Amino acid sequence: SSGGLSSALGPTSADEAEEETIEAPPRWVQAGCAERNDEPSTAPIPIATRAVPRGDNGCPGGLVKAVLTPETVQRLQVLRVVVKTARAETQAFAGSPQYPRLLCLTLASLLRETLGWAVSLGSEVEQRGDLVPPEWWDSILATGPCGKPEMIVDLGFQAKFSIARPSPQFARFLGAVQSEFVGTTEDLEHAVAQLCSALHHTLAGQGIPTAPWRKPQPILTMYRRVCQGLPCTPHPR
Repeated sequence: SSGGLSSALGPTSADEAEEETIEAPPRWVQAGCAERNDEPSTAPIPIATRAVPRGDNGCPGGLVKAVLTPETVQRLQVLRVVVKTARAETQAFAGSPQYPRLLCLTLASLLRETLGWAVSLGSEVEQRGDLVPPEWWDSILATGPCGKPEMIVDLGFQAKFSIARPSPQFARFLGAVQSEFVGTTEDLEHAVAQLCSALHHTLAGQGIPTAPWRKPQPILTMYRRVCQGLPCTPHPR
């Protein structure tokens, strides 16, 4: 199962844009994951209602209720620590064109060898025929301790939504989003929809059509294919 990525999102059209200005992204998007209680607890985590970019037509403004179990909270905490460790181990290569791929490979090695988690790398997935630029794949990793694509890491998440001449509103919007995404597949789906909607809005205001590969469907297809590459069993330690 690929969690929230199992359902496709259609592209956002100009007629669907309801807001005249681009509001700041929700805090859970800014943080690179859902805004929830990140402290481990043995007590059930209550259903959290948060503003997300999905109304009936895929536009901002809807509310979705989601549950994050204590086990998932703990796994996300572990994943964030491993990401920091991988970044520290590869810091000497920061700035190199190959750095995102090297960082992803280092992260994958730590997850596989140290924790025994199953990992799927974007750089290892067959990319032929996809709309998105090939270099987008190098920073993506799907993982889960039980062979399920429960979590996504995209070390180049913010850069995927940058444009050459952003409006001041979109520049502030994107500047509030962290450079990398570490979170669940469901939260990734909502974050992509939020950012694609804001990007479409600013391009439409400049009279520029949104390129197909900047729409939710191709972007989510990219992540979905990385999820599908995850082995069915954890990596043996």
